[in-house]
Amino acid sequence: MVNNGEMPVLAFHGAKIGLSEGQKIRKIDVEGVEALNRQLLAKGSEIKEMQDQLADILNNTRKNKTDYSAGKIEKLTFLKDQDRLFKEKSKTLDDLRLTVRDSEGIIAKVKGLLEQNKME
Repeated sequence: MVNNGEMPVLAFHGAKIGLSEGQKIRKIDVEGVEALNRQLLAKGSEIKEMQDQLADILNNTRKNKTDYSAGKIEKLTFLKDQDRLFKEKSKTLDDLRLTVRDSEGIIAKVKGLLEQNKME
């Protein structure tokens, strides 16, 4: 019997588990979590590829001794957030959704930096 995504748990494989009467655990949307995990892995690969492109740009700029303003280098620091996003373990479906949304923001920032570099 499911009520608002939660179900009372009385027994698991015939063995009583440690919940007092009235306690509930949330039903886990396994398919939803798996779908979000696949999206996250795909976005992680996309971010990694862009991060490599940005690293190449930065390395080439340093080798060529081209003036590279501190402001542009500071813009690259958001890539540190990417490490945080993919190292943390998401505990809930909502956490996964937020992580996917955050990764989309990082991808947009990286694309903007790559476009800006092409213009210069």
